[in-house]
Amino acid sequence: MAEALLGAVGGASIRSPYGAFQDTVSHTVVANTANVMTFNTTDLTSNVSVVGGSKLTVIYAGIYNLQFSTQFQNVDTAPQDVSVWLRLNDVDVPGSTGILGFPARKSAGDPYHDIKGWNFFLALNAGDYVELWWSTTNANVTIQAYPLGTGPTRPSTASNVVTLTFVSALPA
Repeated sequence: MAEALLGAVGGASIRSPYGAFQDTVSHTVVANTANVMTFNTTDLTSNVSVVGGSKLTVIYAGIYNLQFSTQFQNVDTAPQDVSVWLRLNDVDVPGSTGILGFPARKSAGDPYHDIKGWNFFLALNAGDYVELWWSTTNANVTIQAYPLGTGPTRPSTASNVVTLTFVSALPA
């Protein structure tokens, strides 16, 4: 394993697996249903890939740091909740759910929006995959991508961004 990740000259030649992905599409869902987060754009990658649009898949076993951020929007007139959690190889990861509360929209035509994110350390075997899942208490809460902005000019906003980075070999 170490030979696959480290070059002959040590740290200067480390070739650690990593992947950085984003999604440029907005997502609407049915309330109180489980929905997978997707990623349609690869920014950078080495030995980590997205399979089927959602499965962050590793080639090498190890401890990985998964970091994500998601741009949520609430157009409802009442506060709403969102749950986000991990699934590893199609099994929900115990203790991984985060529950987020979003205020009601600011006014008609002016939604409440907020970007949320966190990270997890995961022990993954070769070929394992992890997915991000979410649900909301109301269909008026969406995962939102935004186009280029003006006044001032600014870049677009991805709906989901995720990185999966190798940290260490698995304990012996």
